[in-house]
Amino acid sequence: MIENISNKKRILMMAVLLFGAFVSLLAETFLNNALPTIMATFKVNQSTAQWLTTSYLLVVGLMIPMSAWVFESFKLKQNFLTMMLIFFTGSVICIFAPNFATLLVGRIIEAVAAGSLMPFIQNVILIMFSPAKRGMAMGITGLVIGFGPAVGPTISGLILKYADWQMLFIILSIASGLVAICTVFCIQNITQPRKSNTDLISFIESILGFGLILYSLSDIGNTGKITIAIAALFTLGVLIILLFCRRQLHLKKPLLNIRVFQNLQFDLDTLLSTISNISMVGIELVLPLYLQTTRQESALTSGLVMMPGALLMIICNPVSGTLFDKFGIKKLALFGFTTLLLAHYQWLFLIAILVLF
Repeated sequence: MIENISNKKRILMMAVLLFGAFVSLLAETFLNNALPTIMATFKVNQSTAQWLTTSYLLVVGLMIPMSAWVFESFKLKQNFLTMMLIFFTGSVICIFAPNFATLLVGRIIEAVAAGSLMPFIQNVILIMFSPAKRGMAMGITGLVIGFGPAVGPTISGLILKYADWQMLFIILSIASGLVAICTVFCIQNITQPRKSNTDLISFIESILGFGLILYSLSDIGNTGKITIAIAALFTLGVLIILLFCRRQLHLKKPLLNIRVFQNLQFDLDTLLSTISNISMVGIELVLPLYLQTTRQESALTSGLVMMPGALLMIICNPVSGTLFDKFGIKKLALFGFTTLLLAHYQWLFLIAILVLF
């Protein structure tokens, strides 16, 4: 199917897909600057307000194991359109939320779509481009994946200077609605869906196991302490995940093929990718809160502080994709992780001073 698509159509499809990904990823950190305002509006404390971001990331994580089944079972166009309409629905709910609970529900609905979108779009990009061109294509995809969360606080800071927090969701709903309309006219089915039965037990185990682990870690991060109840929930989550893994190894068509973890190189790459994402994404939530609640800076100021990093990501992602095609991953990864280490050195120095004195 992909061979019959012209380069112009291929580029147009990629643009629509990546814009949809950008919208969902923008929502990941879009509220960071608005949390103090939302806390005042709904009379909730910081730990409660942070669940607007934490729950979004938690649900995104829960949806990722299901993304492979979604990608294989339905046509590309219908898949993408459904995800964008789900995201649009969540955004509209947030606009008219009369209380914090409704706002949180809207965020969770947004996250259901966002969690399915990321692996979905990466799979489509791999199908659309030949191995010789995948480095550049994945570089552009990486730009969107990294740029969306990075630029979120900056854009929201500018918006909050002139409008209320509801404007953030108005923008997200308009953007997701436009992507849905473009999908109808620009996206073409290039995959052949395959009938596959989802193992219900595996699905339940993945939701419960990953959900308990992510909830436990999120609660520890929000409260700063480990209680007996949270430790018990974390342990239960780990046990359920072990049962989930055992079941996947005995199924002919597993929900998630965990046999890839038998490859040591894949394990190492996954670990390094996880560590780098933790180090980069974590600061996008913590820094705006620190600037506004501790330093008493405005939302605009905290947004502008995040801008230099976002601009550098725009430049570096396409360049890194081109360099990958020429030199491979090893030299590129070594340079990237060395730069990341140097960037975090000053934070380690500051923490050491705080601990010692």
